[in-house]
Amino acid sequence: MEQAPYYQKLLEAFAQPGCALCRLGNDAADRYLDATLWELVNDFKLRAELNQARGYCQIHGWMLVRSGGAIGTTILMQGVTKTLLDVLAGSPLTAMPNSTWQSLLRSLDSRRPQAATANLVSELSPQAPCPVCVQVAEVERLAIASLLAHLTGRDALVDAYTTSAGLCLPHFRQTLAAAPAGTALETLLTAQQAIWQQLHAELTEFIRKNDYNVKEETYGAEEDAWLRALAAVCGTRPGGDSGRQGLTQSRR
Repeated sequence: MEQAPYYQKLLEAFAQPGCALCRLGNDAADRYLDATLWELVNDFKLRAELNQARGYCQIHGWMLVRSGGAIGTTILMQGVTKTLLDVLAGSPLTAMPNSTWQSLLRSLDSRRPQAATANLVSELSPQAPCPVCVQVAEVERLAIASLLAHLTGRDALVDAYTTSAGLCLPHFRQTLAAAPAGTALETLLTAQQAIWQQLHAELTEFIRKNDYNVKEETYGAEEDAWLRALAAVCGTRPGGDSGRQGLTQSRR
């Protein structure tokens, strides 16, 4: 069987701490932002897409903070803020009487805008998805397809999966949703269950060793179980171990 795209990257990612899909997604976001800052900061199409998105999402926007990223980020954000100013200038407030029904809706949902600002709120909201999120979603889609194709059989990834931290809960749900019934699905469930059972046991041991009566006992593998549990449930912190160095250069 020919190896699917991302097979080798998955194999390498499973050998590293944390969720393999989080790692591949973070790497993809890093590469995208490096390419943007280093080569494409003045690309008209890219800038237009970013302005439509009203900037990057909170997670990926802060990933621009890296060595040498200041001038590129400044150029990108200058374009976004100009777009926001244009929206403000072109969207005057609409004087509309509040009906009893509108007042009731707002009382039920505090996020519902006032009638006078509804159009402006809509125009300031993203008109397109975060470009980095789009890139990451495509990488995740391909990686999940590769994982399911190679989890069992020749070049099986099951051993690498079982000895890793497994998938975080969000990516496990994604993978389950894409998995057809069969051996691969059963293998996935068995492997993830074993990983969670081990993590649960280490969390239990961490709690036990924090009891006053056993305070003299030293920690073992469970010492960082609480951090690994956060990553397992919430997903790996975006770019948490990349150092935000990037490829871009800065003047000293």
